[in-house]
Amino acid sequence: MSTTVLRKHLAELDAQIAEQKNILEELEEVRTAVERELNATIYPILTLPPEITAEIFLHCLPPFANLGWWYEYDNAAPIFLGRVCRAWRDIALATPVLWSTLTITFTHKRRLSSDFIFRWLARAGKCPLSIVFRDDGEGSEIPLLTKVIQRYSLQIRYLELYTTKGQLPKLGLDMGFPLLEGASLHSEHETHDVDVDLVLFNNAPRLTEFHLDAVVPDDIARRLTLPWSQLTRYHGTIHELCLFDKLPNLIEATCSIEYRLGSTAVIHTRLASLTVSDGVGDILANLTLPALQHLDISSTDDYEELESFLIRSSPPLVSLSARGTHTYCDWARCLALVAKTLSTVSFKSPSTDFLATIFPDQDSSPLSRSTVPNLRVLTLDPVARDCRLNYQGLVRFLYSRSSRFDRLRSFRLVWDYSPFLDDDCWAGPGDTGKWDKISNHLSELMSTGLDIYLGIEEKNYAVLHESDSWRAVERGGTTGSR
Repeated sequence: MSTTVLRKHLAELDAQIAEQKNILEELEEVRTAVERELNATIYPILTLPPEITAEIFLHCLPPFANLGWWYEYDNAAPIFLGRVCRAWRDIALATPVLWSTLTITFTHKRRLSSDFIFRWLARAGKCPLSIVFRDDGEGSEIPLLTKVIQRYSLQIRYLELYTTKGQLPKLGLDMGFPLLEGASLHSEHETHDVDVDLVLFNNAPRLTEFHLDAVVPDDIARRLTLPWSQLTRYHGTIHELCLFDKLPNLIEATCSIEYRLGSTAVIHTRLASLTVSDGVGDILANLTLPALQHLDISSTDDYEELESFLIRSSPPLVSLSARGTHTYCDWARCLALVAKTLSTVSFKSPSTDFLATIFPDQDSSPLSRSTVPNLRVLTLDPVARDCRLNYQGLVRFLYSRSSRFDRLRSFRLVWDYSPFLDDDCWAGPGDTGKWDKISNHLSELMSTGLDIYLGIEEKNYAVLHESDSWRAVERGGTTGSR
């Protein structure tokens, strides 16, 4: 190739390079302008009034009104929010309520300094405080906790303690707590614990809720003195049914029984909600609850005394949660005793025989419209893989409860495996019917306004078809499934 040609090609390359440099300079200028405009832009979140941002921050805190659930809470929210930007840090520091909840943890892995604790609580100002204390059992930090309680006893609204029995008398829990509404005690017995009577919260005029952890030994429960008469909510172990006599204003109870109580009969005229985690038979055999509206006995299937309990109490029961079993229980007779008021029913781990009774081919279901006319919510969860379900009986049952005047509002059945809904069955509202796939029948039922969840936890296989969605709109029903 001649030198003339090479020089010409080199000149062309130089021209292209110069052109690309001009393009690059223009792009850099545009980029600089865009970057300048971006830096001048205020993020939408920063345009909110500080009061609104502070209210959003508060939703990062746990709802401390439910005691006993703060095992994972580690004071992270206010700290993380303050690290986002200077504006958020200023808002967080200027929001005392954000600092009114504190978990004080002392374990071999983690220990909070006294400076951290008192600096945190100082930021809360005069706001009511919620404090959780967890001790590793050594008791070395009890003096610090005692100091915290003494200094802030006039502000504490909720107090949750995890420590040993021997440390409790040192905390001064009999001092004045004018704002205390709820307290929770989680204590285990140690060999060096002192056997003394415990007097707790006798100067807490607002205390209405108390949790006594199930691991608390028997002697603590028996030797514990509380302002029992003012409690409306109790969660803990029951060692003697006479405890209910100490709680005349009790409205809600979640309890368990460690051993047989004997034949002590107790009548409580105000208890409206009862959840029994252990010892269902003893509770049903000995308690009479004429005001009971909510009963949860789903932890066991010891229902031999359920019918006599319902006859004896005649409660205005609104909701019932139990295990789906035939053991020692005639469900048709039991449900009929509370049929006038019962509107919500939940059966846990129903058996095949039980489901066959609820969704029969021909015979009447114990949850039929004539038996339980006000039933609005029915839940079966979980249903085991080996549990067989009569789909035709299920669909016919749902049609029978889809009447305009006493309609079932919500039906939930959750398997631990995916259901098969492509079989055909004959079903329909009233005296009419048609052959169709089960999935199509369910879609038709959903178009009437019935909320159906039939599937696994992750997916609902009952779907409102497009053709049925228009009918749902015309009838004022739902237009989709969960």
